[in-house]
Amino acid sequence: MQHVLVIDKNKMFLNPCHPARARGLLRRGKAAVYKRFPLTIILKEKSGSDVQDLEVKLDPGSKMTTIALVAECQQGRKVVWAGERTHRGQAMRNTLLSRVNNVFTWAKRPINFAPVSGIVVDLFRRFINIPARAKAPLKDAAAINSIRYATGGRLKAFGLPVTFWSGGGTTYNLTNQSYGKSHWLDAVCVGATGGRVHIPPGLQPLHVSATDRGSRQMCRVDNYGFPRTSAKARRVVKGCKTGDLVKALVNKGKKPGTYAGRVSVRKSGSFNSKTEAGTIQGISRKHCSLLQRADGYNYDRGDSVSSST
Repeated sequence: MQHVLVIDKNKMFLNPCHPARARGLLRRGKAAVYKRFPLTIILKEKSGSDVQDLEVKLDPGSKMTTIALVAECQQGRKVVWAGERTHRGQAMRNTLLSRVNNVFTWAKRPINFAPVSGIVVDLFRRFINIPARAKAPLKDAAAINSIRYATGGRLKAFGLPVTFWSGGGTTYNLTNQSYGKSHWLDAVCVGATGGRVHIPPGLQPLHVSATDRGSRQMCRVDNYGFPRTSAKARRVVKGCKTGDLVKALVNKGKKPGTYAGRVSVRKSGSFNSKTEAGTIQGISRKHCSLLQRADGYNYDRGDSVSSST
């Protein structure tokens, strides 16, 4: 399982902890949720402690960028957090600055809440004697390398050592540890320290994808440009807006149960909640408690793998 990032009451970094320990601290009232993605708790009493070294590893790609947070423990190196950031496809391959900004935004999230001592960025593999039919993808490879160097340059603003690692070395580390092919595993195996990294069984990376923040269009139109819907209603209804993450506790009625997911608001105050099990319609606002405001991202759990080390 993913570890939980921890900060003390003065917002100083502490060692990430196991989810079971985090649940115990929250249950006893000794901590509170500070941020949900990545999950971070803040302690209400403790301040200051010895921390272990953590390393952020990045593998920026054409379709997805992966991030791994690896801890140096007494038993060896192990992954404590991993994330996958899906890009919006090849239609945006020319917006290199946008890619750099996206990678930087998600790289700094674990850096802001964990005692990180170094950053490693993977570089694209270099090929020799490439056939003519394979030259077209090289433009994308050059773009990705530009993104990786630019991202590394921006990350130097944190004052941490930033190093670059060859893609061939990452593949060697991945193969040598008999890990399956998964993009987030590439990030785990980046760097000189990626030759032997333990992945806790059942660890699932946080999968992040961009979502729309709504439309400025006042109403929808048909193929001829004539309005086909009424004017847009208010975005905020009874304190919630479409895209907010809420938890609904329904005790009675036709749909009893506990639901957590993104909501679509209605003027009537009867919302729809999009959960992992599907869309639940007609949930009253009085049953909903806000977990997180819409931030332009959708969060899910990626594929897990079993560690062989």
